[in-house]
Amino acid sequence: MLVRPKVRLFNRNLFSYQVCGYIGLVLAIMLAMTLVAYSGLSLSMMMGVIGVAILTFLGLAMVTKIITGEERIIYYHHQIAIMVMAAVILNILSQPVLVYLDLAILGVGVFLIFGRIGCLMVGCCHGRPFNWGISYRKEHVDAGFTPYYVGVRLFPIQAVESLWVSGIIFAGILFVLGGRAPGYVLAWYVIAYGIGRFCFEFARGDPERSYYWGFSEAQWISVILMCFVGWAESAGVLTFELWHIVATAGVVLTMIAVALIRQFPGVLKYQLFLPNHVKEIAETIQRLSHCSAGGTASSEMKTRPQQIPIACTSRGIRISADRIKNDKGNIRHFAISSQKKPMTDRTAMKLADLILKLKFPAGTRQLMKGNRGVFHLFIHPPGGNNGHSVVKSESKYCRQDNPPDLRQEFVNGLLYSHGRLNVNTQLAFEARSELTALINLLSEKEIITTEELEVKKETAAKELEQKLQEGGIGVILQDPAPNKYSLKNGEKVDCSNRIHLCRAACCRLSFALSGQDVQEGIVRWNLGQPYIIAHDVDGYCAHLDRESLTCKIYEHQPVTCQTYHCHNDGRIWLDFEKRIINPDVVRADWPGCLKTEKAEDTVHDKKAV
Repeated sequence: MLVRPKVRLFNRNLFSYQVCGYIGLVLAIMLAMTLVAYSGLSLSMMMGVIGVAILTFLGLAMVTKIITGEERIIYYHHQIAIMVMAAVILNILSQPVLVYLDLAILGVGVFLIFGRIGCLMVGCCHGRPFNWGISYRKEHVDAGFTPYYVGVRLFPIQAVESLWVSGIIFAGILFVLGGRAPGYVLAWYVIAYGIGRFCFEFARGDPERSYYWGFSEAQWISVILMCFVGWAESAGVLTFELWHIVATAGVVLTMIAVALIRQFPGVLKYQLFLPNHVKEIAETIQRLSHCSAGGTASSEMKTRPQQIPIACTSRGIRISADRIKNDKGNIRHFAISSQKKPMTDRTAMKLADLILKLKFPAGTRQLMKGNRGVFHLFIHPPGGNNGHSVVKSESKYCRQDNPPDLRQEFVNGLLYSHGRLNVNTQLAFEARSELTALINLLSEKEIITTEELEVKKETAAKELEQKLQEGGIGVILQDPAPNKYSLKNGEKVDCSNRIHLCRAACCRLSFALSGQDVQEGIVRWNLGQPYIIAHDVDGYCAHLDRESLTCKIYEHQPVTCQTYHCHNDGRIWLDFEKRIINPDVVRADWPGCLKTEKAEDTVHDKKAV
């Protein structure tokens, strides 16, 4: 493999970055000395400038290591330091500063060309995850490569930058040979490299980078140096070039435009995909994957659920992870949402792609949108989903050739999630115990009275109940529920004599199914609100025969349908015995229109979790 952290030369294993650095240094010195000889300048003075540059480079690297505790070579820092020190020495020796700086900056550029090749070899200064590119191995981690990107294809931004600088150096050499004014090559290099570096930073993926107001340190330095060149040209220090001013203005306006666009509603939140936050996501996925390594079989629900690991990043992205075992292997399930406000479809798609590239590049994914901004990402092992996936158009999700058993698998997955969510019941019990102890303590100290508490409790309960109903929060399932096939026939309603009045109003009521109904798979339920019996667009039960107003699955009716009696349900009858129907029944929005009048509900007890 060409991209490797070490190369073998002279029977020794050397780091690729060091080898490329030495090659770049030798070629930089050769280029500078050749151009000095061509220009008729002092070779000894140029050697002195080269010596100053090497000492500055090594000195800055040493100081950085002392301060930060690690060896870090930041190109812009070294370029500025070398140019400043060389200018100071040349000025002290009364030498033409700009002439030598023109040659020095070309040497620095040659060193950068091979330095970026070294970066490409060892994996530093790498790009972001991409559909194609360079993938690094575990041996690169020892050389400083980002560990969670092992095996992930990354955009080869180091090679792109190396090629860009090569073009700049080639043009600079022609400018020197063409006898351009002193300082022209220096200004050319700063402007041309600044344009490229500003753009390249958007593709950089190494997490050690510093960002200020959404832009990297290198982008800010590029803009500052370009503005400095513009000021120097305006002041007459450098030769004025109109295109330098235009290029600088273009970069500044681009920065402003990007900053403004990022503030628009609906625009993908760039902070979520900055390298340092991608690092958080990768480490979170790794940690959650280890916590959920055991997995749970989807065909056999455990009676005692395990706790689902969940984490939240610094940007408010909440992620929970789990595994579902089936006959085709482990299906990875991730629930992703935003802590601050509902996540958009586009953000969810980008995060799903990122998770897939980071940890499961060979898998296939399904992305399902749940309620209240929660998205469910299912990652199937290679071949485990037969190539089928849920894909997204601009604003909607659509299924492509789903296998016929997808609904049953989805049912099993929801039942499994329902069991796992029972953990919340345990946590709620603990919270209630602590709250009860606190109330008792406050009551004993006569800080509050029982009467005051009951009044506040009743008011708060009504407000909370209304909010939960409006938000559709909770998974409702009859628990416990008897075997519907062993029920004895109770008192029946004379439906045939009343149905012309009520128009099968009871078939418009919503209720929760039992676990038996869901597992059986005959009775349909609302996928948007598990496990409420399904209704069609006209508001009636999906199993009602519209012509005869009879049940099409009578032999498999849920427990609620078998035991329900409407004789005391004021939503339907104002007087059951006299057959006086509630006039609201004919309304299209019934029974949702009934806000104040509540009848006694004979439906079996339901438990929401």
